[in-house]
Formats: sequence, C-alpha cells, structure tokens
Amino acid sequence: MEHDHCIIVKGRVQGVCFRATTKQIASQLGLHGTVRNLEDGSVEIIVQGDEGQADQLIQKLQNQRSIYQIEETKISAHPSSEKRNTFQILY
Repeated sequence: MEHDHCIIVKGRVQGVCFRATTKQIASQLGLHGTVRNLEDGSVEIIVQGDEGQADQLIQKLQNQRSIYQIEETKISAHPSSEKRNTFQILY
C-alpha cells in the first residue's frame, strides 16, 4: 500500500520561492503530491510514495543554495486516500 508522507517544513520558507523549488525537485524525482503554505509560516508537503522518496526530497531541498532556510522538518506517514498523478502547488 502506498503512503502519503506529510512533511512540515519550518524556517524561512514562505515568500522565497520554496514551493516552486519543491515542485521542481519533486517533479525531477518523479514524485506526486502537493505543497502549500500554512498559516503559522511553515510549509506542508504531501508526497505519495515511500519514506525514502520523502527523505530524498528533503535532502535535495536542504542542499539548495537559495534564499530560503530550513530550520526543522517533521515527517508523518498515512495510508494514501487517493492516487495522485502530478505534483501541484496549492494556493
């Protein structure tokens, strides 16, 4: 069974092209899911697949030389409720 991995990213991650970068890297990795800003200033990434794929996405985001700064990430897994075919930025 596939899982949705919910990744909450904290730091300077809103208003600095973080969602667009996340979508670009996720698409390069062949991942499906979503990314959106949360009201508390963090970003939520949902990745469908295994934990290794979610870890790979986080690693690639942390390796980017950009204007955003990741201070903390938290991952939780849940059974997938729907099959995703793309990676989308939610507004």
